[in-house]
Amino acid sequence: MKLDLSEIARIPGSYVEYEIEDFILPDGKEIGANYPINGKLIFQSVDNVLLITGNFFTKVDDICDRCGDTAIAEVTANIAEDFIVHSVQHEPSKSKKGRAEGNLPLVEEDEDTAECNLFCEGTFDLHLDELLRQNIVLNMPLKLLCKENCRGLCVNCGKPLSDDGECECSQDDINPQFAALQDLFKD
Repeated sequence: MKLDLSEIARIPGSYVEYEIEDFILPDGKEIGANYPINGKLIFQSVDNVLLITGNFFTKVDDICDRCGDTAIAEVTANIAEDFIVHSVQHEPSKSKKGRAEGNLPLVEEDEDTAECNLFCEGTFDLHLDELLRQNIVLNMPLKLLCKENCRGLCVNCGKPLSDDGECECSQDDINPQFAALQDLFKD
């Protein structure tokens, strides 16, 4: 989804609030964001800077890092982005390296790759999908668990460990290479 921010970017001091209600990312399955996104964004122009602030929340699903079951986690993101805005195209000039520069983009971004850019080249159209996707990825939990007390898998048989006790497999299975060490701990 693209938002046209040209009016806000061109009029210093202007702002608009944008409510995000039950928005589903079109490519959200890649990152496990299959749930509605809700929140609020504020787009504000201050001098030659476009500020994007706000917050949103959603859920993501993936596999549990311990047992491999499905895990769902809530993601809350606070957004604070600023972009330098060029309202008119500048004349070519010499850069510090001595080579001629062409017209500057309307909005300067830190990203070098086109697939990560938040704005369409040469316009003030913001890719809302990309802004939300980047912030979901940045705010996802580092370790995703199906439940807080997930015990993971049995190291011997690989079956999920139950909540009420140990696995039914034999815990006495010892690697034959380490069998001699077992005698050290009999005392």
